[in-house]
Amino acid sequence: MNDRHYTPAYIAEFVTNIISGEAPELVADFACGEGALLRAASIRWPHAKLIATDLDEAAVACLRGELRVHYAASLDFLNPPESYIDMQLSEFEGSISLILLNPPFSCKGRSSHQTSWNGINYRSSKALAFVLRSLIYLKPGGQVIALLPLSCLSSQKDAHVLESLSCQFEIEVIDQLQASAFKDCNVRVAVVRFTSRTVAAAGVASTEPPSMLTNLSPLFVTLVRGSYSNPPKKILTSGRYPLIHSTDLKRHSVTSARTVNSRRSTISSPAVLIPRVGRFRLDKICEYNLSTTSVLTDCVIAIIPASNSELIDLIGRMKDRYVDLDEAYSGTCAPYITLSRLQRFLARIAVCAVVPERSRDKIRLEVDTIAGRSSLEQKCAA
Repeated sequence: MNDRHYTPAYIAEFVTNIISGEAPELVADFACGEGALLRAASIRWPHAKLIATDLDEAAVACLRGELRVHYAASLDFLNPPESYIDMQLSEFEGSISLILLNPPFSCKGRSSHQTSWNGINYRSSKALAFVLRSLIYLKPGGQVIALLPLSCLSSQKDAHVLESLSCQFEIEVIDQLQASAFKDCNVRVAVVRFTSRTVAAAGVASTEPPSMLTNLSPLFVTLVRGSYSNPPKKILTSGRYPLIHSTDLKRHSVTSARTVNSRRSTISSPAVLIPRVGRFRLDKICEYNLSTTSVLTDCVIAIIPASNSELIDLIGRMKDRYVDLDEAYSGTCAPYITLSRLQRFLARIAVCAVVPERSRDKIRLEVDTIAGRSSLEQKCAA
């Protein structure tokens, strides 16, 4: 697989627009390629010092000639040479405010990469190994924003690394890119932010105090918005699949009496079901654990964890913070919640949520840090 899938300019602009708070003093990209991320950073923060490394000597030389780069080197970031160049790079350990990454994605077969962090050796995918090694250079209170394949968030190979990182970092899925976002590369990619839990002390904007995520191991879930519309008003029992509507979510359980024959928007795994539209209450956090396949109307959202034990953990976290979840519902008429708002709520309880393509087609993902319709959405629509 060719790893040279450079970041399009509009995605680089979107990534830099995510950052709020004070302008970073140092911005680094350790897989800089053609330099799109650093180029966007130089436009957003003209006085920031830029640090660039890449395996491609020509790309680094070109970037050095185009931008006012504070430090640039051609090296293998995962296996840096014991040389003067690497000694220079080591001077930046623990001092970089913001790290932007579009790391290589390829991982043939079951191969993995070993990286040391906090004195412990971890094996992970190549993409996550880049994130892990970059943390050596991150300033307390700093942030890493990485473009990672969705497989990093759900694979067993990376689970241990993410669990370890969650002790010191808030891991937040900001958005997901279209599979066609990168030329000649059909990989689903997420924009993931790693924020140091000492962020408040460093004066960098954060959505939550660090204490709210203490002692919570990360959970990884899938969000599915139902798409079956116009549920029958009469109770039909001749269909093959139970139909679940928002009115069927009561007292923390699901009590559907209607059935349909359509397989559109089905679930068959243990999940938490919540209403997408309507006034939210604590008892609307409902456990779905039926042995049959069910169909969801477009007024229901399913949150699907990896196992029954994680389902119980997820329900407990949501109940503990149901007031915050209630605040995520808004609207001029009937209150409603979007998948992006739900993702941000889940991030506060250390839950990383991904959205399949079929659910993304139903909504316009929102980013609170960008006013109005996101620039990413505008460029994708164009």
